[in-house]
Amino acid sequence: MSTNYTLQAGVSLVREAIGAGKFTACSWGIVTPDGYFANALGTNISSDLAAPPTTPESIFDIASVTKAIPIAYLVAIACQEGRVSLDSQVGDVLSDVHDSVRRITIRDLLAYRRKLDAGLGNTKFVAPGTSKSEVLGRIRVVADQGFHYDNSSPFLLGVLLERLWGSDLGTLANEKLFVPAGLKDTGFGPVRAQHIDRVVATEVVDGFVVRGEVHDEFSRALAEPIGSAGVFSTVPETLTLLQPLLGIRGPAFNISSEMIAQFGTNHHEGGKTMFGLGFGIWDEFVNSLPFDVSRLPAGYSRGAFFKNGFTGAQVSVFPHMNCAIAIFTNRTYPTRPATSAGINDFRASLVREILTSLSTGGH
Repeated sequence: MSTNYTLQAGVSLVREAIGAGKFTACSWGIVTPDGYFANALGTNISSDLAAPPTTPESIFDIASVTKAIPIAYLVAIACQEGRVSLDSQVGDVLSDVHDSVRRITIRDLLAYRRKLDAGLGNTKFVAPGTSKSEVLGRIRVVADQGFHYDNSSPFLLGVLLERLWGSDLGTLANEKLFVPAGLKDTGFGPVRAQHIDRVVATEVVDGFVVRGEVHDEFSRALAEPIGSAGVFSTVPETLTLLQPLLGIRGPAFNISSEMIAQFGTNHHEGGKTMFGLGFGIWDEFVNSLPFDVSRLPAGYSRGAFFKNGFTGAQVSVFPHMNCAIAIFTNRTYPTRPATSAGINDFRASLVREILTSLSTGGH
């Protein structure tokens, strides 16, 4: 790989996106067996002139990437330790759930194969102070076929993991993943005060700049770590967490090759959507986007998977190309866009640029 070119790959795309108002900060990078390379760009806008400069060490709210890292990782470790299997049922661990929920398997939850309803409408309207047990007891299965992406499935997984180990989710993620990997800036929010000067603003709510507080209303209302959102990280530290998915030695935790293969295997055969365990299938993401593969090697996306976050984050893993990519933005700043079309096109374009630089050696 040409290191210098890889660091420059995508700079013009990021500058263009910032100029178009898609976000005000972006950090991105790639990890391969040769190491990781990261870059960052940002700008201040009038509503936040005191914003810290954007660097690879900037800390972002990575939103629903939490559903994969740490949740899918922790499920993998629980399976490897023999605490559960992918086909264990929720009722095997959680006794305080509705009967319809008891029969759901861990595999079903990771692949979003059940439609769940907590009777709360949009989770952004959960009343502050609501307890996890209140939410848990209200979840029902309302459809047992198809693909139903939601917050309730990873919420259930988070509670299940807490019961398995007898510890809260934040502590579990730290003890099983973040601390063994030597990470200092990754964990569930809110971000500690000593790190706040490196945190990128997420949005503006009622004139208040949200920085370091979890953007997700569901998580914020419960005021404790949950499985659907809430993790903050930097691109270099996230790339460290992606290393095991490429078989790269580094972090002091292990995820088996069998489980990694499940992350990128479609668990919706015959359906309209392709989704693995905890991660989406890359080809599904770019299916509806203008994604030119003419300069990429044949089969570049074989076994590839990804996870997006509402705030503009994305992680993607390309086993056939032996690399993983992390892209963090604050696309919800200062206000949340009406659709994800703009950020999806940007993320796909930046990934293509990085992969092209990798496959062509910068030529």
